[in-house]
Amino acid sequence: RMSYFADVPEVPPDPLLSISGRFKADTREQKFDLGVGVLRKSDNSSHEFATVLEAGKGIGPSCYYPHPGGDDKFVELTGELVFGEKPPPRVCGVQTVGGSGALRVVAELLVSQGLNTMLIPDPSWANHRPLLQGGGLKIEEYPYFKQESHTVDIEAMIAALEKAPPKTCIMLQVAA
Repeated sequence: RMSYFADVPEVPPDPLLSISGRFKADTREQKFDLGVGVLRKSDNSSHEFATVLEAGKGIGPSCYYPHPGGDDKFVELTGELVFGEKPPPRVCGVQTVGGSGALRVVAELLVSQGLNTMLIPDPSWANHRPLLQGGGLKIEEYPYFKQESHTVDIEAMIAALEKAPPKTCIMLQVAA
């Protein structure tokens, strides 16, 4: 079966963000990642100049700035957590700085590829429906929570998901 995303044009690589990839590929022990965000040493720890540390004393910790898809290791391990093993090739993952923006972006991407319906869990966060609908998706719900016992109703959840027509997107979340 062909991917629903086969027609999504590939964006050209960002030359600035490719610096981190070249850093990872470089086998020298004494090296710095001069890409976006915090300078990284060969052991992937951050390098911060004394002046920066002094200036940032009231600001909080520095943050690693990964490429647009997120931290590769985090995405890989999250996939293994969700699937119990390495995800199948048809699955891709990305990390975002926040869920709300990601929901809107994914809604627009899905609609652009002819995927127009998404099932969201009931209950779900109050912002999910308007963000996804604002991106053009039709939203339907599936049950997953037994209110009386505060447990997952796996049977009802699976039964509802099995009835979903082809090309229906499904939002899975760990808590609501």
